[in-house]
Amino acid sequence: MKIIWFCLSFLSLSLAVVGQPVQVSANDLLVEAALIEGAKEKFLRNTDKAVAIYQKLLKDYPSNDLADYYLALIYQDSAQWEKAISYALSATKKSPDNRWFQQKLADLYMQNSQFNLAILVLQKCITLDPKGVDFYKSLIVCHQKASDWNEAFKVLDLLEAAWGISPETIIQRQQLFHLSGNIPKAKKELINLISLFPSEERHFYLASDYFIKHNDPEGASKILKQLLFLQPDASRAKFELSQLENNSTTTSLLALNSFFSDNQIDTEKKRARLMPEMDKLLISKEVSLKEQLLVLCASMEAAHPSDATPLALQAEIYRIMGVVDTAVMKYKAALKKEESIFFIWENYLHLLWTTGQSVSLTKEALFAWDIFPNNPKIPFFAVYGYLFQGKTAEALPLMEEAFLQSSKDEQLTNHLMALKALSLSLQGEKVAADDIILSLKGKDKKSYLWALQILSGGEMPLPLTNIGPDDMYNEALVMHAKAFAAFKANQLDVALKLFDEGEKWGTPLFFEHWGDAFLSANDKLKAENTYKKSLELGNTGKSLALKLSKF
Repeated sequence: MKIIWFCLSFLSLSLAVVGQPVQVSANDLLVEAALIEGAKEKFLRNTDKAVAIYQKLLKDYPSNDLADYYLALIYQDSAQWEKAISYALSATKKSPDNRWFQQKLADLYMQNSQFNLAILVLQKCITLDPKGVDFYKSLIVCHQKASDWNEAFKVLDLLEAAWGISPETIIQRQQLFHLSGNIPKAKKELINLISLFPSEERHFYLASDYFIKHNDPEGASKILKQLLFLQPDASRAKFELSQLENNSTTTSLLALNSFFSDNQIDTEKKRARLMPEMDKLLISKEVSLKEQLLVLCASMEAAHPSDATPLALQAEIYRIMGVVDTAVMKYKAALKKEESIFFIWENYLHLLWTTGQSVSLTKEALFAWDIFPNNPKIPFFAVYGYLFQGKTAEALPLMEEAFLQSSKDEQLTNHLMALKALSLSLQGEKVAADDIILSLKGKDKKSYLWALQILSGGEMPLPLTNIGPDDMYNEALVMHAKAFAAFKANQLDVALKLFDEGEKWGTPLFFEHWGDAFLSANDKLKAENTYKKSLELGNTGKSLALKLSKF
């Protein structure tokens, strides 16, 4: 309906004459009717009909720019980038001063890593709308991608000239200095931040943490002392300063108990204090650290009995330690207290995804979608659950919804494209799946993209190596892909070993592929039992039903 409203609004504005009755010609009415009909068909996901309407409109009225724009949107949704860019370019040529058309063209260039072309378009956008903050931010990203730091700083200067100096622009400048390797200037910007905006306590912690990470405890101490001068009761600052002054990296976290027991201190501040310790736990899996963190969470829970955050933190601790059932129980308890906190839902759904609980993942994601109807990550998780149950028909409409909402999140869009390739592959549409995989060529390949490419039938030499920090969240998917690749390469012993190692994370699709490997190894009994396991876990895909019918 938003699209139809946009059409009507745009057309009414373009046809209106100030101070006079609107004069609408017969041709204008025909164009308007065609645009509304096309928008309706697109909204109903009748894409072919919408395309036909817009293309006929362009044939009859070649100067119409809105038809180009909507065709660009349609082809963007289906990842047909060349067509999307072509129509977006056509729209901008017909109406070069339309910022919406220019912005869409810039988005498409950025999604395809054509940052040099995006820069030119974004510069045009800024001339059209000098107050458009998003244009400056996108332009800075483009210069970052090209490691052109001087130009990035110039754009930031323009942003400050348009809107003034703010904490966000200072932090952005600090990050640019950090990324360019100029640590002294990055530190200087943080000092500037706390000088100009001393009322924000979090800025002091941001600065002190950065100084500590770059081996400057003396600088961090000065920052914390400055905060305590302004806010003598800042408990976290007192504790961290005592740690620095005593040079006590081994000080028990339990010394923070009074901070976590104080019901006058906001839970978000306490959560922020625990996050670095959670990162340490993720690396070390140290039992004593886990126990101390749980004690602090218990103190926090007692101080804030109606708050969901302490339970969510406990769930994260148990997740990190691999105690999945307890982690799930704690997440559910947290959401029972407060169901509208997104980070809790995201972590909970992520846990269900990474532990192969596809049916629960879909069920919970669909429930969360009622709470967060405009967040693309929710239908994204539901799509994951459906696909790994072999339910491609159920996954596709949710995938389209997620695509529509994720256009500004390149990483999520790429992930959805890889899932679409898997969906098409499961339906036997190998050529279409390969086309999508090819469109991902040159993208920053996270481990999950490589894994989904392999599961979609793409080629990848063994072994699939883990490539980055995201792997700790995708171990199950990577293991599945390794086993599947070995099976496809007819390395059955290797495949069966890998499937066996990944059993604890197994999704319904994982067990179906494992059954395929047993069948190739001529172990029909194990193949049948494994297929049945896949069915029990929720796999209703046609391919599994066909395989089971042969036993």
